[in-house]
Amino acid sequence: MREANIKGDKALMGRNNVLFTLALANFSSGVSQSDCEVVLADFNEHLAEPLSQDEFLKVIYSAIQENMKQPIEIISNYYAKLGLMKI
Repeated sequence: MREANIKGDKALMGRNNVLFTLALANFSSGVSQSDCEVVLADFNEHLAEPLSQDEFLKVIYSAIQENMKQPIEIISNYYAKLGLMKI
């Protein structure tokens, strides 16, 4: 998490993708949203070209939504395998 020169371009791992992935990793490890925001805000501030505050928060909220969908998909797939639900 010390890399400061992260720049995105089409099909490359850019700032949004890196922050999104780090946020998902934090949430899946049980880190609270507020703690995640603090850690990733510090990371973002040290980037050569940090995201704006609005863009930063969009990435965090997207990761929260994605993290919340995952358990639902796991349960749905489990019930589908049992033949109790069609996906």
